[in-house]
Amino acid sequence: MKKVWRYRKFYVEISSKGQKYLETQNLKMMENLKMIGLTLLLAVAAITFASAQHGYMHGSRFEREMDDDERGPKIPDLTEEQESKMKELKVAFKDVIRPIENELNEKRAKLKTLCDEDKPDRKQIENLVEEMGALKTELNKKEVNHRLDVKQILTKEQQLFLENRHEHKRGGRHIGH
Repeated sequence: MKKVWRYRKFYVEISSKGQKYLETQNLKMMENLKMIGLTLLLAVAAITFASAQHGYMHGSRFEREMDDDERGPKIPDLTEEQESKMKELKVAFKDVIRPIENELNEKRAKLKTLCDEDKPDRKQIENLVEEMGALKTELNKKEVNHRLDVKQILTKEQQLFLENRHEHKRGGRHIGH
């Protein structure tokens, strides 16, 4: 039995043998697409899980690098005085950056809301992006000042250890050098 199939603009007669061939090819293609989709889903899940395990989803970038209590080796030969000063600096730093990070997160949410509107106000969005840029700059300045404050209470060897550790965490890239 012959069947007529439409292929683009043409009508083609196909025998029952040809029809079965096309159907099996269609099934194979669907199976391949399912396997590709499943593979992509598993890859995304694995990446998300690995990121969460390493703490990349929590806290600011600087907090993750400086959190010695949970990650990596501690700075060698720290005196009790140095440890107490570092804890004081860390607490003060977190108190200073918390409101900035909260405001930045609020502005991110507002930006998403504005962009999702049917007719977004470009001027309002641009102003919001400018405000977010200013907050990020302020946050970066606070992070740099905190690093410099920590550096002042360390010996040269301890500073070198800290610099090497930060370089290693950035994948060996030399940023700003």
